[in-house]
Amino acid sequence: MHSSTFFRILLFYFLEVNFIESDDTKACKAAGDCTAPNTKCLKDIKREFDGANDNFCALICDAAKVDEQCGTGEACVNVQDIDGGDVLSCVKSAHCLTDDFCKSFFIESKCNLYTLKCTGHDFTKTTSTTTTTTTRESSATTSIVDQVPDGTNGCGAHLKYCNDPLWLDLIRNMFQKLVDLLKAICFTDAFCKIFNAESKCNLYTLKCTTSATTTTSTTTTTTTTTTSKIIVTTTAIVDKISGGGPYGCEAHLRYCTDPIWLDLMRTMCPKTCGYTTGTGGTGTAGCRDVFSDCAKNARVCNLPAYKDFMYKNYFKNRGYC
Repeated sequence: MHSSTFFRILLFYFLEVNFIESDDTKACKAAGDCTAPNTKCLKDIKREFDGANDNFCALICDAAKVDEQCGTGEACVNVQDIDGGDVLSCVKSAHCLTDDFCKSFFIESKCNLYTLKCTGHDFTKTTSTTTTTTTRESSATTSIVDQVPDGTNGCGAHLKYCNDPLWLDLIRNMFQKLVDLLKAICFTDAFCKIFNAESKCNLYTLKCTTSATTTTSTTTTTTTTTTSKIIVTTTAIVDKISGGGPYGCEAHLRYCTDPIWLDLMRTMCPKTCGYTTGTGGTGTAGCRDVFSDCAKNARVCNLPAYKDFMYKNYFKNRGYC
């Protein structure tokens, strides 16, 4: 199957036609897919490589310029576009869609968008009285040759083994010319996988794809929020002189706000005096009045002459806490 299709494709390679328009085109599903100037979406065009029908964008020909646009021997006739309208075209079947595909056969070949065929190559023909010899121009690159001459036991007779994995190494070495030509085109994914397990056959370019395995690495970042509860333990404020009596803190309450006794009272009676700072700790022992007759003497709290006295002795009653 491969050999017949292979020689069928080689047939258009040897057409001696020069073209003007060449570029890349594509398959289409609607008229709007063909955006290049003077192109139409042609309906039900046979794909040369598998015989199936498809729709392709192609240039519309001019019957007066058919030789210039399509080549000698081509016909510019009415065909249907995707919308069912008649348009002039030289396309009979789709041999190519891209210049790169045509370059697989000859580096200077291009895809003619009027015919969807690869352009041919100029040949110099030498004719003698007995034989006709067709000579191709020499290339600057090193030619690929088979190591086994043509004939019954030659490479051409063993073409079917070129894609057989059991014979691949032998065929590659002995029939390198044919293998390289076949490798330039493909028809099935299975054929491409012989060269690369991830490769597939692109049916529009007839080339094996080069597939690179992409590894996607997903990194998950977990953010842990730690809530810390700070517990501050304060030392309870206590008097260093315990018990009541004439020598206890209660009996000396009036000294709590006396500047002369202040440092001593802060140290010895902080709880009784209601101090909350200055003793190395914090607390809420409460603020209190030195004398119990604050309410009776409240009338003099705001008198300037008694202000300092009231501040020191009636601390709680006057709201100084």
